[in-house]
Amino acid sequence: MQLYSSLVLLVLIQFRSLSCDEDELGTGQVQEDNRSAMHFNSVTTSAIIGNDAFFEITDPPSLGYTYRIRPAKDFGRGFNELKLQQVRLIPTVPENGCSFFKNSKKMKGHVALVDRGDCTFQKKALYAQMAGAKVILVTENNVSSPEFDYYIEMVHDNSSSDPNIPAAFLLGKNGLIIKETLKKLKRSYAVINLPQNLTFVPAYTINHPPWLSL
Repeated sequence: MQLYSSLVLLVLIQFRSLSCDEDELGTGQVQEDNRSAMHFNSVTTSAIIGNDAFFEITDPPSLGYTYRIRPAKDFGRGFNELKLQQVRLIPTVPENGCSFFKNSKKMKGHVALVDRGDCTFQKKALYAQMAGAKVILVTENNVSSPEFDYYIEMVHDNSSSDPNIPAAFLLGKNGLIIKETLKKLKRSYAVINLPQNLTFVPAYTINHPPWLSL
């Protein structure tokens, strides 16, 4: 009887010890998860995007998101001194931006949106500058292109002419949806603010276009 009581007591002690270990493990895991969440929430945009810039569309509402762009690598002005509020983002005519813009009268003081291809990035920027645009954004319009879902590094074409306006690349899917939406709404432009200062903004709070997660 004494031996039986001793065995029961030993089992109870071991069970209690195991339960404590499990509780401690669970608490530790929760604490670790909380620390991970806090770290993710504290990551600022500057730690992720490097030298990229952002703009927001304020009208039409269906395009009202924040868009990331990649500035040209070695031509054109930088975006640091730029501050454009409630200006127009205007798709060019012709769409490739490789000749004088037929809608240049509407372009002065605004932002040109052109398709990639048919001539160099630098040449597109020069035509945008001649039309009076403050900035040029280039986007990939070919959905079959392997680069449709990537940011392109726009580089100097080694020509003697150098544009004096900022130039940047807009992700193909973003450019395509912006242009298609404007056509459906029978609008010739969107209203934007460029650039947005998101340096110290937590990355998870940025209002990215929802279609990028599809």
